[in-house]
Amino acid sequence: MAAAHRIRQVATDSSVLDLLCKAAVETKHYDVREALIDILKNNREKANKRFIDYALHSPNANRRRWALINLSLMECRTAKKAVLEGLKDPQKKVRIAAALDAGLYGDQEVLAALEHFFTTNRFACVLGFTDLMVKEFLHNNRPKMILDVACLQDELHSPSVPSI
Repeated sequence: MAAAHRIRQVATDSSVLDLLCKAAVETKHYDVREALIDILKNNREKANKRFIDYALHSPNANRRRWALINLSLMECRTAKKAVLEGLKDPQKKVRIAAALDAGLYGDQEVLAALEHFFTTNRFACVLGFTDLMVKEFLHNNRPKMILDVACLQDELHSPSVPSI
């Protein structure tokens, strides 16, 4: 936590802010992203501008997706253009992230785009949300899952398992 405090002190520097936003968009670790977002909340406006830029201009779908998710985590309500573009993105995972972000807006244009998104992507949404939740559950609980070899051997030799 001392490192986070030191980072907060220098996070107002433009180049440091660029690196923190880049790391928040590129990391695969939820705990790292959470810590970065916590730090970036001290400079919301500038961080949000960087995330909006990623969401609108990155050629990488994962970066666009995480930029939109980060905007949601930052509770940004000034990324309307990025959300609208995200709802029309060719990549399903980006559209789903934009849909999650759209909930922060009471704007009629965003709500109409969100309704259109749900109409055209209803099945993909259910699968996408389920996929995200299962992956996060497995990621967070994997260290707790330990395979007991003796138990597995007992199961393989049980009469309910057909022999090969």
